[in-house]
Amino acid sequence: MDVSTVVLLKGAWYALEQCGILLRDARVLFHAKAYASAVALAMVGREELGKFRMLLEESSKAEATGNLPTVEAIQTACEDHVDKQRRAMLSLTFTPQGPSEFGKAIEATIRHKPHDPEYQEAEKVIQAALKSLAKRAPDERHAARIQALYVDLQDSGSDWSRPSEMPPDKCKKFLNDAANDYTGQRKRMSLESLRALGDMKLADALEAWPQRPELLEPAWAEF
Repeated sequence: MDVSTVVLLKGAWYALEQCGILLRDARVLFHAKAYASAVALAMVGREELGKFRMLLEESSKAEATGNLPTVEAIQTACEDHVDKQRRAMLSLTFTPQGPSEFGKAIEATIRHKPHDPEYQEAEKVIQAALKSLAKRAPDERHAARIQALYVDLQDSGSDWSRPSEMPPDKCKKFLNDAANDYTGQRKRMSLESLRALGDMKLADALEAWPQRPELLEPAWAEF
């Protein structure tokens, strides 16, 4: 059995809606100081954001080619946790720990002008660091969800990883990075933005769905 473009579009929208709901609930847990549970929920919210992007891509592809995906293909795609994290990665934040090559490169771009050799060398360092981060982030975010839920033996074999030891600052960063990406995607899916970008078909399809649920306003975690 195949999945129609209408069903794919609805699934995409529902996934984006669910992302907003989970991030809202994660923020509630953050303020209750349930930091590990907040991270676990926020990372599942990120997966829903990735699912939204995957389903929207499948809908556009089916619209363009006339080839509909099967139920089995969509169900299988929705089960890939790391791929959903990869698709949900819409922005990157890099926080150097103490003096670092990256931090020095940032300082160099502030001190020098774009045509200076020092600026250009620093830009290479920054781009390499961001590329490395983009490659690692999906796996690290999936691992963060697991670490936030389960007590696991550490690689050293001498101690255990405990969700209850999740640092508040780390939790806040996970939640706010997710909120930033949800905010950007939510804004891009407004009818005004879609039409401004020339995506008339998608804007018309969403407008023709009067029961479409509202997307929650984004919210950030604050101490």
